[in-house]
Amino acid sequence: MPAGKSWGQEAGKTYVTTTSDSTFEKDVVKSRLPVLLDFWAVWCGPCRMYSPTVDQVAQDYQGKLKVVKINVDDNPQLSKEFGIRAIPTSVLMYKGKVVKGWMGVISKDDLTVEIDKVIKKAKKKPATET
Repeated sequence: MPAGKSWGQEAGKTYVTTTSDSTFEKDVVKSRLPVLLDFWAVWCGPCRMYSPTVDQVAQDYQGKLKVVKINVDDNPQLSKEFGIRAIPTSVLMYKGKVVKGWMGVISKDDLTVEIDKVIKKAKKKPATET
């Protein structure tokens, strides 16, 4: 899906966005919210299996977490910078820095435990998404 397009839509609301090599700085690094990155590819079966989990997390954490998908085939520079060797790979970032990363499909429960830790830290300093 092209950068700027949205996933996880419900009744006109968008919960997941995409980014690209050229828009990553604006979309992710400068985000005031913690960001969950989902590195994926169209041809990846496990990525398709994991996608509903990512979409649900985006919906559950709206306003507290920004969720961004990155197609590894369309964004080789980001894939290289993050050392992506297998997909799906999830990366949790806060204030432009990697906090945690996972390779493969992980459960929603495991994912939310880590997200909750970062959000708790982020709540100490109020932030709003711009």
